[in-house]
Amino acid sequence: MRYMALMGLALAATAPGVAQETPAERSFGWRINDKIAPPNAADASKNGLGLRMMITADYDGFWKAWEGPTPPHLSVTDRVERGRPVNAMLIFSGCKAGADGNCNVTALYNITAPDGTPYGEPQSAIVWRLLPAPGYNLQLSEGSIGMVVEPGEQLGRYVLQATVTDHVAGTVLTVEAPVEVVEVGTMPNVEETLPSEVPTTR
Repeated sequence: MRYMALMGLALAATAPGVAQETPAERSFGWRINDKIAPPNAADASKNGLGLRMMITADYDGFWKAWEGPTPPHLSVTDRVERGRPVNAMLIFSGCKAGADGNCNVTALYNITAPDGTPYGEPQSAIVWRLLPAPGYNLQLSEGSIGMVVEPGEQLGRYVLQATVTDHVAGTVLTVEAPVEVVEVGTMPNVEETLPSEVPTTR
């Protein structure tokens, strides 16, 4: 078992503060191609905070795409070969600014092995402690978690979970996504276009 707590720098336009939340903004959700996305354990939204988990086997490529043209075409997967790293990436919107103008959002990650037991110890990471992006612009978490399933460890369905806390707003969201670990073989990746207008009022 190998954990990889990784940090990056999310490039997002920022503003000194955030607008006061309106009643309409308290009811929002993820949209894909301007349609409300179906329920998905990888998505969550509450009190103006929107969160999505994506699993990638190409960490550097994910960041390169994120920093490129909008909307980015992100390499995501739900299957990976034994011995190949995967990362749980968190995309979010709507963190609240504190008195200093900055957000304070953290994540606690847990991984469940195919037999239902914990895979390693819980890991914490910073999601965002800088200025919030204006409006519903999306940001990529500063930190992520990765794992590598090594020889002798279980094959099958692992579940990566993140419990994210906005310490300024007092909002807590949990998202999770599965990844199937297989022996070395065919491992097609799927490219996903990051949905626009998320979260959005409805």
